[in-house]
Amino acid sequence: MEPVKRITDFLRNQLTDYRIAARTDKDGVVWSNWVYPMSPKVPVEVGTTPLVFIISIDESSERLGMGADDVISKMEFQIDVVAHSKVECNIDSTIRKGQEVCDKIGRDIVIALRSQWRSNSDLEPVLVPELIQSRPFPYERDKGIFRRILRYRFIDFNTGE
Repeated sequence: MEPVKRITDFLRNQLTDYRIAARTDKDGVVWSNWVYPMSPKVPVEVGTTPLVFIISIDESSERLGMGADDVISKMEFQIDVVAHSKVECNIDSTIRKGQEVCDKIGRDIVIALRSQWRSNSDLEPVLVPELIQSRPFPYERDKGIFRRILRYRFIDFNTGE
């Protein structure tokens, strides 16, 4: 299974959806998922956020030895957490909005990857997840959204097999 799909499945199973109301866009379409690989065609608006996007940035590999078919792969991913400024989420029995929502979900991602990567079958056979960066992104006033961007490097064995 492709690495971005494995990470998506892992996060869908590990993260708590703090959203209070059902996820519906302005056209009334109900969105059941909120963690997506790559750039989905999900509208980023009050009714659909918070959302998590996993984007593959880079991949390289090196053989384990001369004449060997096995490789160690290094992959970098950007994980974007997006929340509309008006969305309300129930976090620790407190209503939170905007950047606080992004920061909490970002922290949940860090904790899940740090504590579950060895024992979770969704990530097998990932060897090592490494957090490169976690930072808030400036408020996008024209869209009304806040973001937290996490960059991860994953080391894997024979990626895609």
